[in-house]
Amino acid sequence: MPNRVKLEGSTKVLNRLKKFDSIMIQSTEFLRGEILKRWLKATGADDRPMPVLTAKYLDKKKKSGRKGIRDLNFTGKMQQGLYIFSASITKKILRFRPPEMPKARGNVKHAPGMMSASNSLEKKIQQFANKSFWSGL
Repeated sequence: MPNRVKLEGSTKVLNRLKKFDSIMIQSTEFLRGEILKRWLKATGADDRPMPVLTAKYLDKKKKSGRKGIRDLNFTGKMQQGLYIFSASITKKILRFRPPEMPKARGNVKHAPGMMSASNSLEKKIQQFANKSFWSGL
């Protein structure tokens, strides 16, 4: 008679792995929320202010009655265009939908921190994912 192995613990781990995709989506959505909060304050990673606009764009904005800062919330389209792309169970990517993609590229070029995560934020997200994964075991 062959030896039998109890798989109770392994079954729990396997079931939890099946839920890992949703844990990764939740973690990425948390990151998205943190980025959107920083946009409200016109700050990038580590709460550093986003670079000022060039004189040309600053003048253009002021003439239209808008603030003289890089305002990624003005129409709300940038927020709506930022979504989670699911590359795999373990890889989620924040992307912009096509209508906002060129504007996002320009903003990233002139304000590199707008889509960056600070080391402390990365740690916070990793801790959330870790805790969410292991809490069900």
